[in-house]
Amino acid sequence: HDGMLPDERFGELERFMTVVSKSGHEMRAYDDALDFIAGRRDADQRAAKLEQLFQRDAADPKLLGLLKVPLYPYQAEGALFAVRTGRALIADDMGLGKTIQAIAAAEILARHFGVSKVLVVCPTSLKYQWQSEIMRFSGREGENAARVINGGWAQRQMDYAFDDFCKITNYEKLKPDLDLIAAWGPELVIVDEAQRVKNWNTIAARALKRIDSPYAIVLSGTPLENKLEELVSIVQFVDQHRLGPTWKLLHEHQVKDDAGRVTGYTGLEKVSQTLAPVMIRRRKSEVLRQLPSRTDQNLLVPMTEPQMLLHQENADVVAKIVQRWRKTRFLSDKDQRRLTCALQNMRMSCNSSYLLDQETDYGVKADELAALFEDLF
Repeated sequence: HDGMLPDERFGELERFMTVVSKSGHEMRAYDDALDFIAGRRDADQRAAKLEQLFQRDAADPKLLGLLKVPLYPYQAEGALFAVRTGRALIADDMGLGKTIQAIAAAEILARHFGVSKVLVVCPTSLKYQWQSEIMRFSGREGENAARVINGGWAQRQMDYAFDDFCKITNYEKLKPDLDLIAAWGPELVIVDEAQRVKNWNTIAARALKRIDSPYAIVLSGTPLENKLEELVSIVQFVDQHRLGPTWKLLHEHQVKDDAGRVTGYTGLEKVSQTLAPVMIRRRKSEVLRQLPSRTDQNLLVPMTEPQMLLHQENADVVAKIVQRWRKTRFLSDKDQRRLTCALQNMRMSCNSSYLLDQETDYGVKADELAALFEDLF
């Protein structure tokens, strides 16, 4: 067959190798080729099992009860795509619920494919939001449902020793915690906000690629086909052979000026076709009729250490005044003004230290808002 083993004959390879071995002929099979074939056979088995489990595919009624909230049809489709593919990139428009699709995929993998350890990698500001949504959507309860990895080395070492279903960490902690992650051995890695990693040659990105897991889901809210240099590295985490040699891909699709600067890209439809087996992308306009009129989402953004110090100083003032008030059952005008001022200071410290000292600017709310605007526009 032109020197190529057809996909439909992958299942016969082991028998063929046995026959060749017994006949006395020498045969050399490289590990990466065997890994590729094993991966394809696993995918076929997953697809067959999914077909048995959900006979009506994304419209199957069993998917409605998968999580504590019903999935929209396109979300069920995305979750099944991720499970069927094994290692997938979900690149839907912002606001279409990539998080819930990843959680749904994790639940399918946990219930039907033996996955018991999930690692979520996301920006620091989203760690507690992920914890909240995993518990809310999956219905898993207790501290072992979803643990946020925080603190110094000793604390993180203890956190990775617990028998948790899900651990949630941030990009910056990947490199120092690689040995801890490897020892824990996640079977599914979910990478959120991949487009936030502006340079995928960073220490964090290189560390991410060293995490070995049979399943992976990468979530990104921007059309990465328009940023080929970033796309290459992200896709390499999902499927290292999908786009071929980087130099060849960039040579074929980059447009450069006379000075050699990249001014644009060409032939991106070919890149999209190549990515189709591992990437699913829906735009809001395509699924608008499935969406509610409006959804509200609260983002929990952690304070920086200087903010926490200012917040605690004023919290101590509030505690003293309230304690005296409860004891004497009397609140003087002076204490009332001090109490109001301290509460206002606590609130302002959550936004930025600049609102209190007019000098420093510790706080990440504005940065988080700018990042959200960048994703939207």
